[in-house]
Amino acid sequence: MNRRIEITLTVNGERVTRTVDTRMHLIDFLRNELGLTGAHTGCEHGVCGACTVRVDGDPVRGCLVMAASIDGAEVETIEGLSDSGEIRDLQEAFVARNAAQCGYCTPGMLVTAGRYPQPCPPCLPRGDPRAHFGQLLPLHRLPGDRRRRRGHPEGPSHERGRLMNEIVTPQSLGLSREDLPNSYIGRAVPRPNARKLVEGRATYTDDVSLPRLVHAAFLRSPHAHARIVSIDASEALKVPGVVRVFTGADLAKVCDPWVAVLAHLKGMKSAPQYPLPLERATWQGEAVVAVVAETRAAAEDGVAALAVAFEPLPAQVDMETALPPFTPAATPA
Repeated sequence: MNRRIEITLTVNGERVTRTVDTRMHLIDFLRNELGLTGAHTGCEHGVCGACTVRVDGDPVRGCLVMAASIDGAEVETIEGLSDSGEIRDLQEAFVARNAAQCGYCTPGMLVTAGRYPQPCPPCLPRGDPRAHFGQLLPLHRLPGDRRRRRGHPEGPSHERGRLMNEIVTPQSLGLSREDLPNSYIGRAVPRPNARKLVEGRATYTDDVSLPRLVHAAFLRSPHAHARIVSIDASEALKVPGVVRVFTGADLAKVCDPWVAVLAHLKGMKSAPQYPLPLERATWQGEAVVAVVAETRAAAEDGVAALAVAFEPLPAQVDMETALPPFTPAATPA
């Protein structure tokens, strides 16, 4: 059974006390309890590093650390490091070279890279503890991510950009500044939101919090093709925080089916589709039941409490067996 305990942390220099679920991860605590959305939830397996923050000075992946396990610790996030100016040089380098790109994982990169003395070695030796942090890889090891490496003070210079600036200028085109007073020819185009991205202050869909916000989780079919024999949601509805449970039959009352049309394939049409299947699941992982709850954890608990019976049906799981014309279709149009 999940328990709640009181923890006290110092977050970005401020002492905070909260009562949290013992299973709550640090990243969820920072984002949902404190509203610090600069660190993001990505893979949730400790690989991507988008959730990286510092705990007692060291980078950690917030999706792997339980909030209850660091009671009394000092935590620094991208917001705090931005306010203190500690990583300003790295942030300015990222802005100057547009290294943030979409910016979703950029805060984790900066939090990690800023922890170590500059310049960093171009390649970390095998066994170096810093190599365990996925966010260092884009800075030092991935040749395909050169823009981010240029954003690092020790990364290669922006040769192509410099060459382009030398070749394409208003003068080279026979134009004067009077001809093009607002032209960006010959100089880098400033990105209006670049600073928000590197400071962890940009707003993504997962950062939006609305009044009466609820969360959904889905029970998915473990079979490639199966008949839905029965759905028992009685125990799921008893889970604290669960608001509603929806099946295909529930949604069919308020949603009309839709048909996908592939115009580039002679107007090929799919079978009528509903948000959730009515009688059969036709691919592994298809959502069968939706649980809506006050929190994500409660929604996932509700899914775990569902009792759904499936009857596996014949399935075609590769192209060779699916191509013959006599093969029965899982979703006949």
